[in-house]
Amino acid sequence: ERYRTVADFTYDWEYWRSPDGEMLYCSPSCERITGYRVEDFFQNPGLMDQIVHPKDRHILEQHESIIRLTRDEPGLHEADFRIIHKDQSIHWIGHTCQFIHRADGTSLGLRGTNRDISERKQAEEDLRESQERFRKAFLESPFPIMLHAEDGTVLQISRSWCEITGYTPQELATVADWTERAYGERRLLIQEDIDRLYG
Repeated sequence: ERYRTVADFTYDWEYWRSPDGEMLYCSPSCERITGYRVEDFFQNPGLMDQIVHPKDRHILEQHESIIRLTRDEPGLHEADFRIIHKDQSIHWIGHTCQFIHRADGTSLGLRGTNRDISERKQAEEDLRESQERFRKAFLESPFPIMLHAEDGTVLQISRSWCEITGYTPQELATVADWTERAYGERRLLIQEDIDRLYG
């Protein structure tokens, strides 16, 4: 009863299945996340699997295979996949589950949590797109640009830099490599100028 009271009011979608897969508990948050009511999941035991996006069903299949193989071992299992909401919108779910056992080792079933992580996934996608746009703009820049870390490790070099200098990115692993190849004996004087620039 205490578990039910807490789970009923949690923001995440909690569920509990018996060792043979029967649905024992499903929290009301399932409707907010999926559009389906608690009653729908009890009336249709396969609904949880059916709403998984077709392109992500292999993720769930792999996840469930691992769970079956490790059902007698402690530990939390995690997987991210998309579901199709009742209104046909797509939502990302962060899924975690674990088998629960009595002190004598008898299984009490599988307890799981599903969290809507759509906003986080969208933010990650936006960041990837932004990074890709920067990478393309950097590489295709008509100006010679070198991006390096504080320790002098070269992170990226624009194509125009390579075209103008004749060196490949592999030949310029560090700023020191560049100054030595480009300036030879004058590299120490050039390095002093660089140090002053960044000082």
